[in-house]
Amino acid sequence: MMSGLGKAIMQRRIAKKMSRNRLAAGICSPNAVQKIELYGTIPRFDTLAKLLAKLNCSIDEVWQEANVENYSEYTTIRKEIAYYNKKHNYIHVEHLINGIDPEIYNSLPLDEQQYLLYNQAAVLLKVHGKTDEACTVAENALELTLIAEGDRFSENEMLLINLITSIRQNDYFWYLLKKAYIYYLNDRINIADKTYMTIANGMLQYYFKNQEWQKLLEVSIETEEDGLEEDMLMYVTNIWFSKGVALYKLNSCDKGREYIKNAMEHCLLLKQMRNYNYFQQHLVNLGINIKE
Repeated sequence: MMSGLGKAIMQRRIAKKMSRNRLAAGICSPNAVQKIELYGTIPRFDTLAKLLAKLNCSIDEVWQEANVENYSEYTTIRKEIAYYNKKHNYIHVEHLINGIDPEIYNSLPLDEQQYLLYNQAAVLLKVHGKTDEACTVAENALELTLIAEGDRFSENEMLLINLITSIRQNDYFWYLLKKAYIYYLNDRINIADKTYMTIANGMLQYYFKNQEWQKLLEVSIETEEDGLEEDMLMYVTNIWFSKGVALYKLNSCDKGREYIKNAMEHCLLLKQMRNYNYFQQHLVNLGINIKE
């Protein structure tokens, strides 16, 4: 049965004299577009956004045209969650999530439910310090879509895997994290820069923990340029510190000290005192003296 959303999309596509194949190209299958238009299938949020971008219209316009008030309301909330997430204002994120009507939540596609569960887990971890609860929520969210033996990962899955590994030192989730990172490097999939940097940061932690210095150096080199982007500066301290330690342990001591010092100075500049203290403790544990 054709839904209001499907009808709105089909009308705009026909008005632009665009075939389903052309609209779907590079986004999804033509069959997926057909299901959206004719059978009321609700696409993933990111898929819908890409389809509508090709049709030169916004999500809000189509929701309004389709007279789907619930989804229009969710679209607004979703944008606000993304905004406050970027600002690391997790208290506001929690307020927004708690305000979502259960009926709307239950009608959302799985990937959108997963996105909200990821944010709920992040709130539990970063606002309330409830590590076990955060991990349970994240694991349950991951189970919604993850194909354990598969080699492809969605952006939500990558974020959830990284969140879990930041809490639990579990070999299975480290394994998934490595697979997700390799998947990104091999396929260069279209994910947000922040998601890529989050996964890369997880890999730095993994190789640091296991003292795999050559691998640590390789990942830090791969991510350094991206870390220097203006909105990614929060990651550059970890990248430089990891690179410095790796170089030091691989017998490039002077160059290693230089990167470590830069990382420490950057921490002070950005007021990342928690990172600064962690770095100092790591240097003591590893027997590295940057004053030599």
